[in-house]
Amino acid sequence: MNMTTNQYLWKILEEQELTTDQKDELDNLADEVETHLREQLPDVSMTIKRAGSKAKNTMVCESYDLDLVVYVHSGEEGAGKTLEEIFNRVRDELGKKYFTSQKTSAIRLMSTSGNYMHVDVVPGRFFDETKTDTWLHRTTGDKARLKTNLKVHIVAIRDSGVVSLIRLMKLWAKRNNISIPTFVLELLCVNVASDVKGKNLENQVVHVFEQFRDNVDELDVVDPANSNNGLTEALDSARTAIQSHATWALNYIDNDKWTSVFGTVKEEKARAVVSLAAAASAAPSMATKPWGCDDLN
Repeated sequence: MNMTTNQYLWKILEEQELTTDQKDELDNLADEVETHLREQLPDVSMTIKRAGSKAKNTMVCESYDLDLVVYVHSGEEGAGKTLEEIFNRVRDELGKKYFTSQKTSAIRLMSTSGNYMHVDVVPGRFFDETKTDTWLHRTTGDKARLKTNLKVHIVAIRDSGVVSLIRLMKLWAKRNNISIPTFVLELLCVNVASDVKGKNLENQVVHVFEQFRDNVDELDVVDPANSNNGLTEALDSARTAIQSHATWALNYIDNDKWTSVFGTVKEEKARAVVSLAAAASAAPSMATKPWGCDDLN
């Protein structure tokens, strides 16, 4: 690379920023969904807010979403008396305008062609009149409900001091198909990087990969909004993949092959294309075999 490792990492992050059009499309869709729900539930007292990676500043354009929370106020029964009834009512109202699929505590919006629209709707009910802690319905698992706090989650990640590191780790996990909930990965990065958040991005990344490789069985995560929420199980299912891919990442890094970990930046890709074109024009002309067997080698 013709740049320092830190410059390269920041360039990768820069390229993972959503475009203005993507941001506008996401905001417009969120506005559209909120308008639709308020029209369908005109007499229901509820708070609708943007959350998820958008609120936490951890979006990467290769894998992003906007959580739109729909929290019915304490004591409100217009959308249903139970958490399950509220969840189903919100899902049914969304189904009048969008295709939907059900997640653990969220409703995923799909286009008519079946593509993800980058918005998940999270129904719930405020615990009391303070409008802080919230109950969510769970469609899977042993527990039928989950107590959480949106503000605590956002602050824990957004103000962690390692948001840029988290974005890189999200990109790494996405490109290596590591199946782990985003919030669990974010918390894991915050915990692991607590001692190095004042260092440069290169040192942070190396430190996290070393911890993933050497101490993965000892690592743990706790929901800052509710320590009783079981996040360890989600981490347990990903430990082997995290350790394996971190080991490979460090092998590449030791051989100064950072691009094998996070990919090639656009200007380097463009330079490579120019170099290949120049080499091709300088090479002797050779007829292409009609059966294309070069493609098979």
